[in-house]
Amino acid sequence: MMVPGGKWLAIGLALAGWGACFILEPTRPWLTNAAVVLAALAGAYLLAGFMSSRVAVVSFAIAGALSDLISVYRGPTRWIVESEEARSWLRYLAVGMDLDGRWIAIVGLGDLLFLGAFALAFKRLGWSPATAVSVPLLGLLGAIGTGLLAGPLPGIPFMSATVLAFLWWAAVREKKSGS
Repeated sequence: MMVPGGKWLAIGLALAGWGACFILEPTRPWLTNAAVVLAALAGAYLLAGFMSSRVAVVSFAIAGALSDLISVYRGPTRWIVESEEARSWLRYLAVGMDLDGRWIAIVGLGDLLFLGAFALAFKRLGWSPATAVSVPLLGLLGAIGTGLLAGPLPGIPFMSATVLAFLWWAAVREKKSGS
């Protein structure tokens, strides 16, 4: 994966800004939310560089979904959410809001990272920007909507499902048209 020098600088600055939030502990939610989004964009750019084919996108979708499921139900995400001492880290690992003095995570850093990576990979593979963004976004919105009804859920499996369904549909469509 080739990343031009200027983009490395931008990625470095985004990650440094996110890291600075851990040290400075800002109290304004918009600042930590912006830092999480910037870190996710930097990570998405790097991750998408490895998704150079449909097979790679499928592999990352499956691996991402499985790791998110494990993290949320048995791993570090579960520990952070359940542990009072680690709960304050959520402010730096998710976009969220303060509600009655408690940080409510809405979308995690990993979810945003995969959203961006899928969108960038789809664009690189030749789909329109609207398709590239809407396919994984549909999955993320599905996770958020379902989460509002059922409680917190991992978002990457929802995005992976829409990405895999779209890739399957595109392959069937291409086979029918003979391309």
